[in-house]
Order: sequence, then C-alpha cells, then structure tokens
Amino acid sequence: MTKENLGDALNMLSDEIIEEADKIRTNSKPKRRWERPIIAATCVCLIVAGVLAGRIFSDRADGVTIPKREVSLSVEQSADMLRFFIYRGNCYVEYDRIYDDADIIGKHLGAATGLIDEWTPQDKYVELAGSVKGDFYEVKGYDPSFMLCMKDADGSIFLFVRDSGLTLKYGSELYTDRLHLAGNYASVQYESHDSWFNSRHELYQLNASDDLLRDLIDGLNAAEFVPYDETENIYSETASYHLYFKMQDGTTVHILLWKDGYVIYQGLWGAFVQLQKDSYNKLLEVLENHTGAVPAEPRSVEKSAEDCVNDPELGRYVPSYAPKNMKVERAEILYYPDPETAKETGTKELTIEYSDSDDEAKWYAITVTWVSEYGENGWAGPMIDASELKEDSVSKKGSSVDSRIELGIRCGAVSVVLKSTNLDTETAYQILSSVDSNSDKNK
Repeated sequence: MTKENLGDALNMLSDEIIEEADKIRTNSKPKRRWERPIIAATCVCLIVAGVLAGRIFSDRADGVTIPKREVSLSVEQSADMLRFFIYRGNCYVEYDRIYDDADIIGKHLGAATGLIDEWTPQDKYVELAGSVKGDFYEVKGYDPSFMLCMKDADGSIFLFVRDSGLTLKYGSELYTDRLHLAGNYASVQYESHDSWFNSRHELYQLNASDDLLRDLIDGLNAAEFVPYDETENIYSETASYHLYFKMQDGTTVHILLWKDGYVIYQGLWGAFVQLQKDSYNKLLEVLENHTGAVPAEPRSVEKSAEDCVNDPELGRYVPSYAPKNMKVERAEILYYPDPETAKETGTKELTIEYSDSDDEAKWYAITVTWVSEYGENGWAGPMIDASELKEDSVSKKGSSVDSRIELGIRCGAVSVVLKSTNLDTETAYQILSSVDSNSDKNK
C-alpha cells in the first residue's frame, strides 16, 4: 500500500472508527496508567485502513482471500509501529498477551531481529525482520503457519497471528481448524461494546455448557466468509458485544458481534462471517438481559488510601512510607465475586496511585495482591523475595526504562508491586522497605 492509498483509506474512516481501532485489545489484565499502549497511529493504518483500501478481495466460489500485508506504512515518523515479525514470508502480528502460567510454548523456530522501525525502507522488510526482537516458538496445539509466540522477560507470553495471505471459505476453517474452539474452552465471558470502549471491564460469565454457546459455535463454523464489498459499510458502525472464549490451554479467542449478525475474530480483521438472523437475535437477547450470566470480574470500588490500609486481608501490606510531597491520586479495591450471587467474598487487589504535588510527571503506584494472582514472576514486572530487598536490588532486579522503575516483592502469599515514573531508586527502596513483610498473615 502506498502513502497515497493509505491517505485515501484514512479519509474513509470516521474519528470513532480510528479511535476504536486504536483501542483494540483482548481481555487481559486491566491496563494501568503506566502501561504504554501497544497500538498507535501506524497500527490503526495497518488494521483498518489496509482493510478499507481494498486489502481483502474474494471469489465467492473459493472463499475470501486476505492478501499478504504490505507492512511498510510509515505515515508519520513519530508513529508507534504495530508489533510484528516476518517468518517464512508471512507477517505475524501481535494478537494477545498471556500473563497467567500457560504451558503453550513449543519448538523454537527462530529469532526476530527487531531491526524495523518507522524509518526502515521497504527493502529491509526481509525474513526474520520485525518491529519486535527475540526468539519465537510454536504454540503447542496450533498450526505454526497461523500462530506463533514469544516469551517476555517478566514471564508473560505474547501471541502472534498470521493475519494475511489466507483464503477462507467457511468459518470452520478458522474457528475449528485453526482456533480449535469447539469443546476446548473452559469459560466464556462477554462485555458490551460501551464497557470495552471505556475500559470499564463490566464482564459477565455465561454457562459454558449452555446450548446457546454450542449453537453459536455451530453457526460460526457453518457460515461462509463474506466478501469485502458486502461488508464495507459495517465499518461505519460499532460492535455491540465482545465475547472471550477462555481456552483450556490458557489462550483466549476474542470475537466481536456487529449488527445484522456479522461476527469477526479479533486477530483477523476484515474477515467476517454472518450468523443466521434468528440465532443471532437469540444470542443478543441473552447478552442484553444477562440471562443466566453472573459477573465475571472482581468488583472494582473506588476507595480512599485509608480504606486500603484498613482492608482486613491486604491492608497491612501497604507501604507505611510515602514521600511528603506525594499526594494520593486514586485508590481502588478489587473484590472477588461469589459465582452464584455476585456478592463480595474477599479482597483480590489494592491499588494506590500517588503523584508529586510540584511535578505531575513524577508519580508511583502501589499494588498489593496475592502471589497466586501474579505468579512467582508476576505480570506486573520483576519480582523478588522481600528478604532479598536492598537498595541496589531496585536497579539491578527492577526494570528501569525511560525513567521508570518496576519492581515487586513477595511477602509470603502476598505480592507488593511498585511502578513509578521519574522516581529515584533510593525513594523507591524506602517505599518498598516500609512494607511489613513479617506480618502474621505470612505465618
């Protein structure tokens, strides 16, 4: 795609559609203010403009073909790039990040060079080049010609999907042959588009054994992929619901429901199937009324810092020291919901954010939760045992990038995590060392 074509494509997009593409995400851990968005301007161009500029073409007899992606799309030099790499001539684009322990890393296949940025000329987009660097692997149980993965230093796993160079006729070629959806999911959650768009995480869980879900999967498998010229007007609309099939292997299949029964897999933009009207309307009615569904996510409640400190389960692990010039910006408590009644059954997580009264660019956040939630090397960043904490460990063990410090300590069954910007290591150490790591909750 040339810059001229890209510009034409962008002119076809409403501001809302561009903003939605920029917010594409899966149902991972809630994003905090310290997480840098992965998808930015160039990503929007790749995901949406590429589709609208005629990236998809098809022959109804053979199926819908998604041509190989032209990845050299530097619109502005300041734009962040989509995370991708090239393997065997195909472009693998980041689809999801798994923070929980999952035994899905298979055979080592190669190493991406990470040599591509916004200024890279097109002739440098060669085998193993990409905007990410590192070893990549097969994903156990999945065709490597469709899905690969990388392991991050914090223990999380990035999934990459080949989203181009494919010809698909029936939904089963994606949802069964490639994603193995039927019979392999542990739970199914959903949220409205409004909840997703505003990051409210108002998730509900459906009965995984419900006939409704089996009918949905049967409908997806039987439906034909729809040619682009029959779906181009969809992009002026917004999705209505997001469904997350939590697979038994730890991966997630994220699908979006659009008007008139159109459904799309979040990892393969532009390739729609259309469900039968009656079954689609039946599904919508269940989702709208939350029929047989219960809240799936811990309930988030805005609190004061004092409320967090006084929490009977995790409050005693809140650091007692806070720099004098720091003020509390936000405090939040997440509660576990009872699966039957949705009532609070215990504390999952405390978060307190602080900012400097004189310098808004200086801030830090403390998150207190259970080790079982974050793992031994938690999703929030590097972790060490509280007994190993020393001032030099803040810089040696912690992740320090762009004036940021990320480090957590394990206090028995509890994790205490600090994330900061423009905070010096001595102050970070003082904060973490003020945690009561010898609390009787650890005994």
